[in-house]
Amino acid sequence: MSSPILSQDEIEALLHRGSSQSPPVDLQEFLQIVAENTTAWVNGFSTEPLDIEGPYVERLGKSLEQSFSDEALVVAVDLGQSEMLMLMSAMDASLLAEQFQISAEESMQMVSQAWVEEIAQLVGGPYQVFRVQRVSLRALGRLRVQPQAYLVRHLFKRHFQRIEFCLIIQDSDNFETLARGVMENISFTQAKASSTGRLLKGYKGKSPVTRAVFTPIEELSRLEGEQGIHLLDDIDLMVTVELGQTRLTLEEILELQPQAVISLERNAGEPVDVYVNDTRVAKAEVVVLEDNFGVRILEIVPKSQRIQGE
Repeated sequence: MSSPILSQDEIEALLHRGSSQSPPVDLQEFLQIVAENTTAWVNGFSTEPLDIEGPYVERLGKSLEQSFSDEALVVAVDLGQSEMLMLMSAMDASLLAEQFQISAEESMQMVSQAWVEEIAQLVGGPYQVFRVQRVSLRALGRLRVQPQAYLVRHLFKRHFQRIEFCLIIQDSDNFETLARGVMENISFTQAKASSTGRLLKGYKGKSPVTRAVFTPIEELSRLEGEQGIHLLDDIDLMVTVELGQTRLTLEEILELQPQAVISLERNAGEPVDVYVNDTRVAKAEVVVLEDNFGVRILEIVPKSQRIQGE
């Protein structure tokens, strides 16, 4: 018997798409409450008021690489037993940063923190927000996303600008259950009123940096744990090996010719420095692997001595 034209995964995807064209109403209403309440909080820091469009909820039927046109800022989140990713293109994050007058990374961290706090407040569950990561377009396509994950899009609007903020809900069934429980126990109007009141009280007298950048002290020790980190473990990092440095005058630079030799300050046989994303992390020795150069790690630089660019 010949093999079927469609794989089992393709058949299941078609069946799922045909049986559920739109997300549950409870989920839509829950996410709308979160979006409107968080936007009210965000406007407490923005130089100009922002409007919100969305949420637009869909199954993530394509890779993240196809959903973005450039690199993105990504924040991993643990919400109880559920995992989420929050994403914004680097360009949109820069536009949002102009409204907050802080960096793009701080803006993304602040909005993500506020969004998750709002969700956790409504569902009454624990949460943890990890540090923002800048992810290349190619690496986005390699992030681990469950087949039935939800992609939730929002648009911050200011004049003619559109700034997109996205959520990826990994465990969609569990999240639907949480949203349904909230909407069954409290009406749509009550949820907006009670949560908005909390947010309006929450941002008075607080700076955006305090809320967005710093993790609560009791959670700092957990940041080094593996929980939630595996969401980003496929991200490419740039590893650079520095053989040495030297200084030349402009005249010496202009006189350089083919076959010229430049003497470096590092002594022969001295360990070389290994950098990851411009941060020195190790000392190593140079080795030859078949036709390529390589390095053998000799020493890991302590965290207290890891300074970017040094």
